[in-house]
Amino acid sequence: HGGNIDGFAALVALLPESNLGFVLLTNVSSTSLQQSVRGLVWNALLGAPPAADAAHASDADDGFADFVGAYTANFGPYRDATFEVLVRGDRLALAIPGQAAFELLEPNAKGRRPFALVPDQLEVDFQRDPAGRVVVLDLYQSGFRFELPRAGYVPPSDLAGEDPAPYLGSYRDPRIQDLIQVVVQNGRLACDYPGQMVYALRPPAHGDDGHGGDHIWRFRVSDTFGLEFHLGDDGRAASLTFHERGTTRICPRVGGEGVSDLLTTDGLLELRRSAARGDALRALGATRMTGTVRFVHAGIDGSIETLFDGPERFAQGTTFEPFGWSRSGYDGERGWTDSPFAPSDEPSGKRLAQLRLSHPTTSIGDWSRTFDSVRVTRAAEIDGRHHWVVRLKTDEAPELVAFVDSLTGDVTRMESETIVPGLGALSQTTTFGDYRDVGGLRFPFAIDVEDAATGRFSVRYATIETGVELAPDAFSRR
Repeated sequence: HGGNIDGFAALVALLPESNLGFVLLTNVSSTSLQQSVRGLVWNALLGAPPAADAAHASDADDGFADFVGAYTANFGPYRDATFEVLVRGDRLALAIPGQAAFELLEPNAKGRRPFALVPDQLEVDFQRDPAGRVVVLDLYQSGFRFELPRAGYVPPSDLAGEDPAPYLGSYRDPRIQDLIQVVVQNGRLACDYPGQMVYALRPPAHGDDGHGGDHIWRFRVSDTFGLEFHLGDDGRAASLTFHERGTTRICPRVGGEGVSDLLTTDGLLELRRSAARGDALRALGATRMTGTVRFVHAGIDGSIETLFDGPERFAQGTTFEPFGWSRSGYDGERGWTDSPFAPSDEPSGKRLAQLRLSHPTTSIGDWSRTFDSVRVTRAAEIDGRHHWVVRLKTDEAPELVAFVDSLTGDVTRMESETIVPGLGALSQTTTFGDYRDVGGLRFPFAIDVEDAATGRFSVRYATIETGVELAPDAFSRR
């Protein structure tokens, strides 16, 4: 049983039949140790269990064989996470990353399989294609239905005969004072809601659809949410009505295509002098930055040393005497993390791409070379200063949202989702301040990071040395 509150996370785990138990106490709001430590402790004390799941899956009887396999989750904290349906004894089970394999009961009166552990809270059922093959797992929780397509399955487009172009663009939601984006994703009209997820929409059923044959595009996760578009004289949506649990609000369109009244990408790169930034960064040579760090909610202070050479290679180390240390780095091809609090790791895929973007100069460098897509989405005010809000994407890493001062080109805030093993994707906000000129670049000497796992982590750099000599293995694990 785990427990979390601001600044503290705990876990109690018991194996009564083995007369074993342990308690984990930490000074952070949330930690992946809560998920990973159980297996480490039990395996250390009792030995690793046999790899039975794969055998069960391959021996699944005809009643279960259709369902066994991997399904892809993109909702809540999950980004391209794999949920696996397998067989445990004489039951189906659903393995959720970072948690456990939960046994499923037989279908109930609604045709859904409840979780044996919490049958009144979580249920699943499955969708089949016209050939009868299971292609989607539906997970029901708190009144929502989340669709998890089977690995390799691409749902057919439901826009046949419907031109989505008049609806696409940005709309200002007065409730959150931010923009929602109407986009096409995986052949479906969808609503990209700030800070949440991209919600696929179901086309209106112009007949007896249970809603009077209205013209509302309803959220596929719950039909209590929906968008109703209002077309202008030019045939394009001038606004939309956001339907939410029986309430409505009008969201006007922003600009022609939602971005035509904003700074262009070329204009942004010119504002930031991107090419000059890249040249200046390479001219610095090997660089060492030193300063202090503080975990604000844990009350722990330490020191930090950051090394980098150009926009690719870097290494960073923190020391918190007498509590421990952490190290991470990227040598241009491989990345690594190391600390006494978690197993050493060499991330791959999205986590490696995420580590690469944690380079200390990502916020100040040449974005045209770092990212595959740079797009200005709206304007905003922060502390009374005008900013451009920019979405930065690469093929693999989670998207970054940067707030760029429209006068200086400095990034004052960056929002992202960081992938944490055992916890999934967690929202993270980084603020930058105390900019100083170093070798033709403006470096932030004050950096504050906030997320649910660590609370607030503050860095205050004191020195930057350029053109230093570094050991050949400076960017490799030692």
